[in-house]
Amino acid sequence: MSHLLETSTVAAIGADAIRDWVARHLAPLCPEGAVISVIQRPWHCKGESCYFAAVEVESPITTEELRRLEVAEHTRGQYLHFYVDDVIAAAVGSGALAGDFFHVHYRW
Repeated sequence: MSHLLETSTVAAIGADAIRDWVARHLAPLCPEGAVISVIQRPWHCKGESCYFAAVEVESPITTEELRRLEVAEHTRGQYLHFYVDDVIAAAVGSGALAGDFFHVHYRW
């Protein structure tokens, strides 16, 4: 008798889709010419060229709230930084994503 492991299908959001969402929803609230980076929290799992985060959206936020959550300690000049879990919460708040739990795997 064999025991099969149960599997599931995981939905993936492409980096281009996140960049497009940031360009449409967040960039208009930032200074003209700003370069926006989506970064990981210190406790997210890291590798040499990637990171993984389990993101639970306790309550969706607006893009205006996201703008106020800029990670000022990383921001320099025109380079603005936002944590990925905040960006996901804002995407849910805008209606671009549905759900409250996501796995984020990012490579560069």
